[in-house]
Amino acid sequence: MKNLLVSILDGITGIARWNDGVDRFTYTSSIIFLFAFYYSLKFFFISNGLFIPYFVIGLIFMVSALSIIARRLEYLNMSLWYLILAIVPILGIILIIYLMFVDEKNSSTNTKDFRNIRKK
Repeated sequence: MKNLLVSILDGITGIARWNDGVDRFTYTSSIIFLFAFYYSLKFFFISNGLFIPYFVIGLIFMVSALSIIARRLEYLNMSLWYLILAIVPILGIILIIYLMFVDEKNSSTNTKDFRNIRKK
């Protein structure tokens, strides 16, 4: 449970870090939390007619999702050009699901070990 909370907080606070890598657990828990929280707020804002705050929160969540996707791509040594696919609706969902299940061992050789950066 502690690891889950730490990974969710890392995903939320990592909105400004686009070149730091994340492992599969942090990525998956952050993406699931972002989408669940966004859609739970959707019912509150839309039912009360608050469209402008919903739009602003949507932009914040989109930037946060793009940053966590960029960090996962960086961890897998994949090109950041795949972020363009994340903006396209159907392809973005496929990319998000693919990044949840791709194995680090099957990707290209990872020369950076991002897991030990914060420990130093």
